Amino acid sequence: MPVEFVRRAAGERPPTPWRSRRWSFVGKVNKDIVSRINRHGQPAVGLSGDDGQLFRVSTMLGPGGEDIGFVGKIERVASA
Repeated sequence: MPVEFVRRAAGERPPTPWRSRRWSFVGKVNKDIVSRINRHGQPAVGLSGDDGQLFRVSTMLGPGGEDIGFVGKIERVASA
């Protein structure tokens, strides 16, 4: 799937605060994904790396070196 980087035009609404995004991704999206996998007969569980520093990530930049938000590369997973 191709990736497209879009710049916000002047006057557009700023991004929602991180707390709202976190609730959306961890709360709703995570549950929806797990539910869909389970519905097809596969056991699944949803984890959030937000708690307990489960994941260590480095930020990624867009093609022009611009900050593209909460996008990163997983560098380490705390497995113990």
